[in-house]
Amino acid sequence: MSLFILAQLVGTIGLLINLYSFQKKTSNEMIRLHVLSNATGIAHYLLLAQSTGVAFCILVMARNILSLKLPHYFTKIIVALSIIITWVIVYMTYKNIGDIFGGICLTFASTALLYRDTPLLFRSNHIIAGFCWFIFSITSLSIPGAINSLLNISSNIIGAIRKEEFFEPLRLRLNAVRLSFK
Repeated sequence: MSLFILAQLVGTIGLLINLYSFQKKTSNEMIRLHVLSNATGIAHYLLLAQSTGVAFCILVMARNILSLKLPHYFTKIIVALSIIITWVIVYMTYKNIGDIFGGICLTFASTALLYRDTPLLFRSNHIIAGFCWFIFSITSLSIPGAINSLLNISSNIIGAIRKEEFFEPLRLRLNAVRLSFK
């Protein structure tokens, strides 16, 4: 089995874990599963020999662990350090424009931590990050990464519609339409 195929299989495991995470109700539940997904991402990008992806996954995993372990008032410091380190990684490992989109993705995903008590804003930041990660994944030859980003976008949208009070009128309207066809 080639390393490329093995990398795609490992990445697919991370994809499945990540998708499941966005169906969780609280941001902390999502973040716990993101840590596990990031661990598979490290292996995935190592197998692809994509140093930017490895560094990004290590950074995101560390950021997520710190955000869960440290008191909430450290969040702004974690976010600021994460954004600074993200752009240092982009500068040091830059290969193509995709790496810049990876940096933009991590910037939005980091700022999402500021909204972890507001899942709708948390999910919104991850939707934007998903578009940027898609471009990064395509340029990194990460098939699961590209699929993951598209599915993360749709999963975040579905999760928000299913769980957020903001979308209650939409849920009621969709239910009324569904009942009218019976």
